[in-house]
Formats: sequence, C-alpha cells, structure tokens
Amino acid sequence: MQLKLFFIFLLSVLIAFPAYAGISTSWKLLYQPRQRIVKTISVYEEKIFIGTGNGIFVSKDNGESWERFNTASLQKDISGNSTINWISLDEENQRIYIATTFGAYYSELGNIEWKKLFEEFPDRFVIGSDINTGRFDNYDRVMDTFRSIVLKDLSKATAEKIAFKNAWRFMTGKEWED
Repeated sequence: MQLKLFFIFLLSVLIAFPAYAGISTSWKLLYQPRQRIVKTISVYEEKIFIGTGNGIFVSKDNGESWERFNTASLQKDISGNSTINWISLDEENQRIYIATTFGAYYSELGNIEWKKLFEEFPDRFVIGSDINTGRFDNYDRVMDTFRSIVLKDLSKATAEKIAFKNAWRFMTGKEWED
C-alpha cells in the first residue's frame, strides 16, 4: 500500500512539475482604481491606457502616475461613473475607440481638451492681443500664431466666433451679420 501511494505521489509530481516550471509569477501592479476593476488596457507609443469603472486613465511614465483621459463629457451612470468596457487604439489615424455601458465612442489621441471646450461653448471665447508698447511690431506674428495653433483645428463656425464674431457681439451688443 505504501509503495502504491509513493508511485501515485511521484507520478503526480512528474506530471505537475513541467506545467509549473516555466511560469513566472512576478506581477507588478500598474494601477489600482478605487472600484478595484480594470476592464481593458492598451498601449500607444509611450502611453498606457486603461479602462476602468470610472473612465479612462493614461500613464506616460510606465505606470508610475496616472491622469484622466478625456472622459469628462462621457455619459455617466447614477453614481457618476463612466464604465469603460473596451479600448482599441488606431495608430494610423491616431484615434482611441472605446465601448462603454452607454455606447461606443472615439476621440482623437492628439485631441486637447480645450478644443472640445471651444467647440461645445463657442460663444464664450475670443482671441485678442494686447498691443502694448513694443508689441505692435509683433502683432501679425502673434495673431498668426493664434490662427495656426488654435483656430486651424476648429470648425469654421467656431473659429469665426472666436476670431471676431464674439468680439463684435461683446463690443456692439449685436450679432455679426454676413
């Protein structure tokens, strides 16, 4: 009986050992959300994106620190959370696609929050310049910089409001007439 138990033990060790021999168990925690659920993860260039029960977070330093990524405008549940179930990154078109509890969305990876803010509230912004002493000579360069950095990526209607129509309304109290 003892010899039979010894062979069963030996056989189980010989069968199980190769299965465990190649497995590494060293995991490093990258991020721990407050709900304790990370549903999806994806990598783009030097950035790590994770989808959680509370939106999307991005790390630019290999998981040392995390910040929210463009989730402020997503629909939220009654707890105020946006659950991200899936992330896909399209490197060629520089887009991030997500699936949430409320639907599928995409955003530009290079998109900066201020562009979205300008598009959503175009009546609240104007571009201007202080022509203080010594700056008048640089006025064209300063305004070209505004045009090339800020206005070029906005819709035509939004760019026109920010460039001159809102200022006209502010100064005259009347809407711009084309």
